[in-house]
Amino acid sequence: MSLASTTESALFSALRLLPAPIMLLRNETGVIEVASEAARQLLEIGDAPLIGKTTVELGLWADPLQRSDFMHEMVQTGRLTKKLISARSAKGRALSLEISVETLQIAEGHFFLAFFDDVSQVESLQVHLRSVRDQLALLTHGTAGGLWSCLPDSDDIFLSLRGWELLGYDKTNPRPLSLKCHVLMDELGCEAFALAVKALEPHKPTMDLELQLYGPQGAPRWYRLRGSLKEIRARSASKARIEGTIGDIHDSKSLELEKIRAAQRAQLALTTAKLGYWEVFDDATAVWDAQTYRMYGYDPGTSRLPKDIYEEALSESELDRTRRWMSKCLRYGLSLSIEFELRWPDGQVRVLMAQGQRVVNPVNGRASLIGVGWDVTEQRKAKEALLRYQRELSALTRELIEQERNTTRKLAQVLHDQLGQTLTAARLAIDFQQQVQPTEAGGRMQRLMSQAIDQVRGLLIDLRPTLLEERGLSAALDNEVMRAFPPNMDCDVVLQCEIPDTQARWPTEVEFAFFMIAREAIANAVVHAQAHLVVVDLSVQGRGLHMEVSDDGNGFSTVALQSRPGHLGLIGMRERALAVDARLSISSTPGDGTRVQLMWEPKT
Repeated sequence: MSLASTTESALFSALRLLPAPIMLLRNETGVIEVASEAARQLLEIGDAPLIGKTTVELGLWADPLQRSDFMHEMVQTGRLTKKLISARSAKGRALSLEISVETLQIAEGHFFLAFFDDVSQVESLQVHLRSVRDQLALLTHGTAGGLWSCLPDSDDIFLSLRGWELLGYDKTNPRPLSLKCHVLMDELGCEAFALAVKALEPHKPTMDLELQLYGPQGAPRWYRLRGSLKEIRARSASKARIEGTIGDIHDSKSLELEKIRAAQRAQLALTTAKLGYWEVFDDATAVWDAQTYRMYGYDPGTSRLPKDIYEEALSESELDRTRRWMSKCLRYGLSLSIEFELRWPDGQVRVLMAQGQRVVNPVNGRASLIGVGWDVTEQRKAKEALLRYQRELSALTRELIEQERNTTRKLAQVLHDQLGQTLTAARLAIDFQQQVQPTEAGGRMQRLMSQAIDQVRGLLIDLRPTLLEERGLSAALDNEVMRAFPPNMDCDVVLQCEIPDTQARWPTEVEFAFFMIAREAIANAVVHAQAHLVVVDLSVQGRGLHMEVSDDGNGFSTVALQSRPGHLGLIGMRERALAVDARLSISSTPGDGTRVQLMWEPKT
């Protein structure tokens, strides 16, 4: 064993034997290395494991944010001197402690040496002083409160006239001289009162209780009972008696309890949602709760300051960006909402979301940002995966639509060059036969052959709009309206085109997408929406192409449409728009028609 290790071990053994409550903690981790027996007794830890834990894990701090404030002071001054803290023992008992901390270097290790002093008795004496002052005020000037008294071994409680009035008893009606404890209080109240009376001793002669007491109407109200142990001397002997004041604190207590419940609900919401609370000041110092430490990959018991953890976790660019936003929010009173990346000590990259607002401390006038943060790493991954999927889907859609165009072109060529010519040749042969030897069967064959040729021509137009390739989008749409929706139909289809003749042609795939979407929108309005008027508006906006198809048909609910599968026509329209990087919007209301808008702009 090295000399340094031997020295450290000997010092640890000596500290354990000290009669004062002390702890030795590692500077870096906040882990307890040594605790004296007096510290165990003070914190009511008993034989439970203590070494290797942090004060946060022990639940020592009644207010964990108080610990964060003290850590900042330790960094600035290197010590703490008689700082009053609100603490809890392992059994849940409230403690008022004065804590003093010194930094030590033992061998190559850095430590905090903490001294604790229980000042709870001082607090009790202050309560006694307040009680004496209250009684003095009663005797000299009177008060809104009343007087009460009891014997330590009796269940009867005597009240003054004002005390009975506070409980709700009528002045004109007779009242008992005293009440039994179980009449005045519920079971828990009786138990708390009995324990407080039993705890009264010459060295601790005061009590201060907040209890719910029941009046004649049976409705409980909050009262404050302050009392002190007194020795009453009679002729033959002396006897102990408890006397004190009673005051109605129902309104203030109800407000206090409501604040506590609101704070508990807020804390429960933060815990359930895995939100962390933080506060940042104008000098970049910060106060974190335990959950915020965990979101940065640290144990809440670490002695490292939030400011140092924050600066180490963020990259230089992220640090500069977040600080600029925080500075703006502090200066101008803006709300903060920011997402940023950080790196844990083990190398993990996490993404946090923070939201906060500016507040001003009414005591010292100092401004700060308070807010909450939460981990959105998984949401970011899901979002990136969705974007990647959408890019892949967009590429696949383009490929499928291009295949559709090629397949349609080939099919149209086959129908025109092969089937169309074959039908035409068959028709010529039948016509020649009829000229040589007319027959009724030959006439029927002529009519069927003409019908087949017309059907092939119509199919060719549907598959391959010739005017779209030869003369462009506006000419193809005009021909489509005249061919598919003649004037003798119940629905009027109007094409309004504001594209100048000098306008150059658009990319082939863009014109094809616009044409097919317009065809689908018109068909939906006429066939499904039973519209009487459909207007197709085609125009140039900036460097882009804009089209709007509106109708006066039945319309539909877009919300209900999104929740139901199917509707392949609308899906096809969206996919065609996506394939050419165009923006498609469909708005509709039941009974008020539908409007389809399509906008495309060149990227360069």
